[in-house]
Amino acid sequence: MKITKDFNLKWNKFKHDKRAFISFFLLLILFIITTPAEFICNTRPIILVVEGKTFIPVLFSYSEKDFGGTLLSEPDYLSKKFRNLLDGIPEDNYFDSNNKSSSFDINLDDFEEQEPVFSIEIDDFEGEVNESHISPNTNGVILKSSKKPLDYWALWPPVRYD
Repeated sequence: MKITKDFNLKWNKFKHDKRAFISFFLLLILFIITTPAEFICNTRPIILVVEGKTFIPVLFSYSEKDFGGTLLSEPDYLSKKFRNLLDGIPEDNYFDSNNKSSSFDINLDDFEEQEPVFSIEIDDFEGEVNESHISPNTNGVILKSSKKPLDYWALWPPVRYD
């Protein structure tokens, strides 16, 4: 890179202004000190290896679909939902039906209305049901897919704020 006379003149003038030159170096030192802050304190892992594929969430944003999920947004790496996704636990098993919360006592009866409500039934439509759109493999039963646990490990920053 060739330094022009104009730049050289401005640089020499900047160096002779001691307040500006000391401020520049102070800001440069602070910038260098804070650069690795994402690697020291973060809620995202530094390195995440899933099924042999390396992810670096500190530097890049990944969607939940990259890890086998359904959302296009970035996952919360600290959440139980994300860990269950990697462990192969289906979403339906997140909450135990026998575990009842004492803070909320809401039942399905609380949402029943006394008056009849507008509803549409299958008989209200004039055409017949076209059965060609129904998958022949389902036979009216929806099967829950059982996912296998993924082989993964993560390198976390030394200080996690959460």
